[in-house]
Formats: sequence, C-alpha cells, structure tokens
Amino acid sequence: MFLSHIKLQNFRSYDDFTHTFNQNVLFLVGPNGAGKTNFLESLRVLSLSKSFRARRDMELIQFDKDFTRVAGEVKLAKRKVELAVVIERNGRTAPKSIQINKKPARAIDLVGKMTTVLFAPDDLNLVFAPPANRRRYLDITICQIDPAYCRVLNEYKQVLLSRNQLLAQIKDGQATEGELDFWDDKLLEGGRKITKARQDLASFYNDCLPAMYGKIDSKKQDLQLKYKPNILYKSGEEFTAEFRAQLVAKRELEIQRACSLVGPQRDDFSLALAGRNLAAYGSRGEVRSAIIALKLAELDFFAQKLSERPILLLDDIFSELDQERRQRLVETFDQQQTIITTTDLSFIDSEVVIKGEVLKIDG
Repeated sequence: MFLSHIKLQNFRSYDDFTHTFNQNVLFLVGPNGAGKTNFLESLRVLSLSKSFRARRDMELIQFDKDFTRVAGEVKLAKRKVELAVVIERNGRTAPKSIQINKKPARAIDLVGKMTTVLFAPDDLNLVFAPPANRRRYLDITICQIDPAYCRVLNEYKQVLLSRNQLLAQIKDGQATEGELDFWDDKLLEGGRKITKARQDLASFYNDCLPAMYGKIDSKKQDLQLKYKPNILYKSGEEFTAEFRAQLVAKRELEIQRACSLVGPQRDDFSLALAGRNLAAYGSRGEVRSAIIALKLAELDFFAQKLSERPILLLDDIFSELDQERRQRLVETFDQQQTIITTTDLSFIDSEVVIKGEVLKIDG
C-alpha cells in the first residue's frame, strides 16, 4: 500500500498544497506549530474520514473558508484508488461528502481503502487513559479491516441510546419493564459480535507482542494484552446465557441509574510486562517500548488481514524515545511506507535520512 499523491485545500494551515511521494520514507521537518501534525491529520481523515484531534469536523476548515478538501491516490498491489473527503461549512453544521474513484460513497466505504497506523505522543498515555480510550483503539483497528464491524458498532451505539432512554422512562413511571425485552435482544446480538471481534484481536496481539517487544527492548520480556470483557466470549450459547443472566441481575440497578450496565461498552484491557500491570508498575521506558510493540503488532495485523502493509504515520515521537528505542524503530521503516514528522533530523541516523525523502514544513 503506497500513497502516491496528496492534495489539500483549506485544511488547517494548508491553503493549497500538493505533494507527490517519491520514496518509501518521508520526513516532514519543521518547528513546532509549522503544520506537521496537520499533515498527518489530513492523511488520517483520508483513511478514516475522521480526525484524531478535532472534536468537530468544522475545526478542520480554515477559519475564513467555506470548505476543506483532502484528496489522494493510493497504489495497492493490483490497482489504484482515488479518494477524496470534502467538508463544507453550513452554519453550525459541517456536512461531509466522500468520493472513491470520483464516485459518491459513504464513510463506511472509505474505511480500509487506505489503511494507516498512527503513532502519536498521546498514544504513550494509552496505558493510563480511561477505558473508553482503549475500547476506541480496539474498535478503530478492527473497523479498518472489517466494515461490517463498523456497522454493528454504530447500530450498537444507537441501541444503547434508545435503551438508556427507555430505562429513564421506566424509572419515571412512563414505561414498563416488559418494553426492555426488545432492546435486550438487540443489545445481546450486537454485544456478542463486538466482544468476539475484540477478543480475536487480543488473541492475535498476544501471539506476536512478546516478539515485537523484543525488537524494541533488549531485555526481551513477555508482553501481553489482557483483554477484560464485561462478558467473556467462549461460545455463542454461553455468551447469550451469561449476558441474559447479567441483565436480570442488574435490571433494578440499571433502572435506578437509567444506564445500561451490561455489554462491551464496559470492556477494557491492560498491558502486562512479565506479569506486571504496566499502569501500576511499569517504568516510563517500559511503557514506551510496550506501546511501540503494540503499534508494530497492529502493522502485522493489517498486513495479515489485508495482504498489504499499511502506511505508518509517526508524529514527532523521536524526542520521546531514547537512542536505543529510536534505532530499533527506525529498522522497521523499510517494511512499509512510513511518514515521520520531526523538529530535528539529528534524532535519526543520516544513512536512514539519505534513503528517504525530506520535506521541510515552515508554516
């Protein structure tokens, strides 16, 4: 998978920007605030239709402009794909339109056409972040290889919203408990698919995380992703039985709180190194190595599922790593197209820089 061309219009700090990629590795070099992260953000929008920073799509449009457009061409093993995402300013809303090979498409159709793995400084906090952040990480990863999972996830969120509204109505005496049966079935159906997909991803990671950690840290300790589902998936029948039992046991509390307490919206995971929970006992260096290993495992996950190496995006993370970890990460660059932002190329071996392409960003 290779992004061969990108064009940005009115996107953040970019008025009208075009670039053709000539090498497998691109270094974006410039001072803080020059727009390096904005560039990676545009690639993530082209990949997922969503920003990894902005709370609203409106924030991506330059302040005095009516729209923003991100367009690119991706070379796959047997074909080329042209992608475009347009966001327009319309009062307080920002309608979005997507094109694939110049034909209108849905956001869900865009996912997986240009697969990316992003490693940003904030990812180093994934170990300590709230559970919702870790669930989101798993979901974004799965969605990029399974559009059906995206649909199930979106439907599940709507079911949760409707069910919670009904719980509030029951609490206020405006509805009866019997009305929950329909939404319980919907909750169970979606919850089963989401839980199984997340557990399968965790199993894949655990098969390769120890080796990935050994590539980054010379200590070569055993790294595991300990998935903590609200309901463990063993088989469809066992999951269904346990899910229904939990719904019965917690119904009174759910009504009291007007909130659904059973299902994958309560899932979490932790990273454990040599059996130790990194959030509680890991050093900062160990946490950094673990997150890098997680991202390398993610790269391999996509490569196996898609038969294509995804594009690796590294956002100014070299200043966060010591020399050993920087060097070990650099050794993975030539395995896929890699785009790196940095304020200083001295963090990277000159022989590596010479083999790549350098683009200076000055804002």
